Amino acid sequence: MTEPQQTVSIRGLKLGYRHRTLIEHADLTLHRGEFASLIGRNGTGKSTLLRTLAGLTRPLAGSVCVQGVPLERMSPRTAAATIAFVSTERIRTANLRAADVVALGRTPYTGWTGSLSAADRRIVEESLALVGMESFARKTMDSLSDGERQRVMIARALAQQTPVVLLDEPTAFLDVPNKYEISLLLRSLAHTQQRCIVSSTHDLNVAVEMSDTLVLLDSGGIESGPAREMVARGAVQRLFRGTGLTFDPDTCRVFR
Repeated sequence: MTEPQQTVSIRGLKLGYRHRTLIEHADLTLHRGEFASLIGRNGTGKSTLLRTLAGLTRPLAGSVCVQGVPLERMSPRTAAATIAFVSTERIRTANLRAADVVALGRTPYTGWTGSLSAADRRIVEESLALVGMESFARKTMDSLSDGERQRVMIARALAQQTPVVLLDEPTAFLDVPNKYEISLLLRSLAHTQQRCIVSSTHDLNVAVEMSDTLVLLDSGGIESGPAREMVARGAVQRLFRGTGLTFDPDTCRVFR
């Protein structure tokens, strides 16, 4: 059996600001076909780590490589064709259609004119179909529910055709059924499209049940491993130290 291809590799990473270090001496390797959930308490650096992996924030030290290439050596166009990033920002523009949003994912390939070719339009249609939104292509973003808008944003990332997709709390504004639906969709896309998908979340039970890998930010470091293994060895339980709360590893629920 062949080893899975390394897609994201960080070594000796240090993240933070002038007077505060969030993460230090961190190593992490993620692979194609892997759905990883990034978890940790508020302020531990989840969004900063995602922005660093996306090339939007520079690390204080250490290296980030994607498919063996250091991120700082990539041109903006190459980076955009390698890494897709979905932020928490809500798009509600009245006259912007779902298909128009997804078409933005083709920007790295359209050249200076920004004109879509027939192949680009086909990719937009296919990306909408992958997330079950093909019948919503002509609907405006302000007419969609939160769950529908999130699917459109994922379709935009898929239209970039990148090996890496990063999402910052994609289920933050969704109800419980939609949280599971989006997580199931991301896991399925990672497996069937052979992409490395990394999603930050506060939904611990969803993360444990849906993810191949948990990436835990705690005490300035990063620990990762198969989701159930991280629970079994007590890594997840450490998130609740000093809170007066107890994490039940069998049900993945929290009690006071």
